[in-house]
Amino acid sequence: MLFDFHNDCIDLNGNIIFKKINSQEEFADYRNSVLEPRLDFENEIAEMLRNRPDQMMLLPGYSETAGMFTKFRLDFNYSDGKRPNFRERLVCTVTNLNNRQRFICSYLQKLVSQHGYSSLFTFEQATAVVRYLSHNLNDVKITNSEYLSPDYSPGQMVNGIRHEDAINLSFNNESFDMIFSWEVLHRTPDLYKAVRETHRVLKDGGTFVFSTPFNSTIVLSNQRARLTTAGIEHTDDIKYYAGNHSIDKPSPVFYDLGWDLLNVIKECGFKNVYLLCYYSATYGYMGEGLQSIFVAEK
Repeated sequence: MLFDFHNDCIDLNGNIIFKKINSQEEFADYRNSVLEPRLDFENEIAEMLRNRPDQMMLLPGYSETAGMFTKFRLDFNYSDGKRPNFRERLVCTVTNLNNRQRFICSYLQKLVSQHGYSSLFTFEQATAVVRYLSHNLNDVKITNSEYLSPDYSPGQMVNGIRHEDAINLSFNNESFDMIFSWEVLHRTPDLYKAVRETHRVLKDGGTFVFSTPFNSTIVLSNQRARLTTAGIEHTDDIKYYAGNHSIDKPSPVFYDLGWDLLNVIKECGFKNVYLLCYYSATYGYMGEGLQSIFVAEK
């Protein structure tokens, strides 16, 4: 696979699968230019799946995490039963990682290869992604954590799990080459403080890779809750994010994030930030015609 961080990336069939997006207008133009044939293809697969007696199928493709051509398992798990959840399925039969997990693992490996990074901090610990990275980033020191409870101090170990609070990290300045978070920022009570903390502990030239629920149709983010001395004060309808694997407990959503998130991250000191859109049927990176993560460079 041809990969160049300064250009779009093409898959084995010559299809563009990476696109750096810097604005809502750019996103809309790109999405409109690629969406229809991709959705048609996904709908064909969904119809095939519905017509199978066991409602399971194996799609051939190339797994970057396995480093080989293999098959991806697709079913109706985590879906409405009518259309498969491509993002959470397309499970590699070799590594057992789903669509989004395979992509982020592969992307972090590319960052290491491209920049020679040697340290990574993740806002998760007991996950398939962390297990894969721990076994495959051999020359990278990985520090994992979870947010467990406000009763614990940042950096405290609890039953083998490191507790860290995104708005008050325990690390020294410029401790890591890479930082990765999955579905964290919208659950922090202070978005600016969380991003500034990430910027503080990231080394110059480092990269912050993250995913967060994101509404591409709005410019201004909505703060639906805030933390006060009396507790959590909701300014909008109460919304919770499903409990994580460590505390098995739902956590409140503080923000509905829009395009101003890019400006927030720049205001907190990052030199460059963009939405990285990706898609490839060959590599099993599918779903809604377009998948994406955020990348911020210090």
